[in-house]
Amino acid sequence: MSRRLDLRSDIHGRAIEFANDIDRAFFADHPDVHAYIRPPVEHELCNPIAAADGHCLRGDLCEPGYLVFVRVFSVETGVRFRQPVVVPAGDL
Repeated sequence: MSRRLDLRSDIHGRAIEFANDIDRAFFADHPDVHAYIRPPVEHELCNPIAAADGHCLRGDLCEPGYLVFVRVFSVETGVRFRQPVVVPAGDL
């Protein structure tokens, strides 16, 4: 019996790896900076189960009138923490 490929997990995993590459490069280029804000990578903030139900934060594709950003903190070399931030578009 062959293994069934879950494309939602694969897409999520690839998005996380892509986001890791972006963050790694940013902090390598800015060694004195310990946090920054960027737009989310599509599918980065979706766990595969929530994405299957259509609950996925995807940049400006969340609830109308809201925007999503990602705050990225460098805890130490190679250790980062990401925090999604959802703000009403009128507050910007």
